[in-house]
Amino acid sequence: MMVDRLLENGGVTVVVPSWTQDLPGVRAALSTRIGGVSRNPFDMNTSFSVGDEEGDVRTNRDRFFRAAGIPGERLATAGQVHGSAVVAVGSPGHYPGCDGLVTDTVGLVLGVSIADCVPILIYDAVRRAAGIVHSGWKGSRGRIVEKCLRLMGERFSTRPADIFAYIGPAASGCCYEVGPEVADQFPPEALRKTEVGRAHLDLGVFNRNLLVECGVPGEQVALSGRCTIHEADLFHSHRRDSEQSGRMLAIIHIVE
Repeated sequence: MMVDRLLENGGVTVVVPSWTQDLPGVRAALSTRIGGVSRNPFDMNTSFSVGDEEGDVRTNRDRFFRAAGIPGERLATAGQVHGSAVVAVGSPGHYPGCDGLVTDTVGLVLGVSIADCVPILIYDAVRRAAGIVHSGWKGSRGRIVEKCLRLMGERFSTRPADIFAYIGPAASGCCYEVGPEVADQFPPEALRKTEVGRAHLDLGVFNRNLLVECGVPGEQVALSGRCTIHEADLFHSHRRDSEQSGRMLAIIHIVE
């Protein structure tokens, strides 16, 4: 089953979760490295913190939002400290000290920056509430997506059975090698052993299993499986390119 698709619009390529086609109340998209105006190697970079020209980043963001068909003027972004804090927001802006945001404000766009860590987009189709999570290995270990669901339940009376979740492109089990100090903190089903005995961590699988454990129906959890490290023509990757890497933007928007 196709869980996401590549959409080309005006020379810009974006990734769109397939379930948004069946849920008229929400739109969501992730940028790629294709279609930007930044100098090499940044391409379609959407981050102001990697040494790219500010004007180019603003142009890239505008091009991305236009290609995705989502208004970008009411964007709320998480500060992203590789933790597990989630906050409820009702207005645009940058929210430091957290890696997840939730809202039921119609018209607000939630966003996180990504370049290997897992973006998780969450939508409550009954109460029209949304959440977004940036989950690296530390956030995953801290069960940030579970905290996101809990906060949505407290603030919006969200029930796991009404959730649709999309786990986007990230460093995956095919390429994401970790040392034993990290591997030992995750269950065997989230790990792959290489022929030489090294461990590869699959945070997408880990978070999918965690969502199901929290009560989200498995058929409502879409795991992209696209690997930011492996698919160099399509995605930025800090693990692969270090300081030569740009960033993508993942967004979710409750439609007015």
